Amino acid sequence: MGQAHYSNSDLVQGQAYVQELEKEVRRLVNENLKLKRQCKQLKMEMAALIQPSSSRSNPHIRRASSSTQL
Repeated sequence: MGQAHYSNSDLVQGQAYVQELEKEVRRLVNENLKLKRQCKQLKMEMAALIQPSSSRSNPHIRRASSSTQL
């Protein structure tokens, strides 16, 4: 098998392509971190909204049975 011979322009194009891929990976990693933070914040806000409503209900009040006999 023979060795592949690449020109300087092929190598430069390859390096540029790798650099673009690395740049895109960094962007996606940063976006992922940002989205994880937003998700965590939303979960905390949801929990805060749910907690007070459940503590407001009176535990002594029971729902009347909806089945009635005619």
